[in-house]
This record gives sequence, structure tokens and C-alpha cells, in this order.
Amino acid sequence: MLNFIERNKIKMVVDMSHPYAKNVSKNAFKACKIKGIPYIRYSRDRVDLEGCVVFKDYDECNNFIKTKKGTFYLL
Repeated sequence: MLNFIERNKIKMVVDMSHPYAKNVSKNAFKACKIKGIPYIRYSRDRVDLEGCVVFKDYDECNNFIKTKKGTFYLL
């Protein structure tokens, strides 16, 4: 991240990574601190999974999608 920030002359980082991507956020925060640039974390609200279909793995999800038409929202 340090190289990316320097190479691209980044002036601020807005972290919109997935809530479970803790290492990404941690590394971005540290890089910003080292480079002396602002770090902003966008936190998403929790998603209500009621009415959602939950799969145990990608294969199960893929097999389900193959039988459907339309738009899918994957969390």
C-alpha cells in the first residue's frame, strides 16, 4: 500500500472494504499514518438476512444460480 500511495500520489484514502476485511483496513490505516495522509473508514450498516438464501460454499451458490434468471446480489 505504501508503494501504491506514493506511486499514484494519493492524498487521502477512503476505506470502503468489506467489514470482515480487517487486514485491509488495518494496512490502509497504517500506510496513511506513515504517509501522513487522511484515512476515512466508511462503515456499512448490518444487513438483515431475512428472506435471503444462504449457501455453504461457492459451488452450492453457483449451482443455484444456474437454475435461475435475473439479477443476483451477493454479500
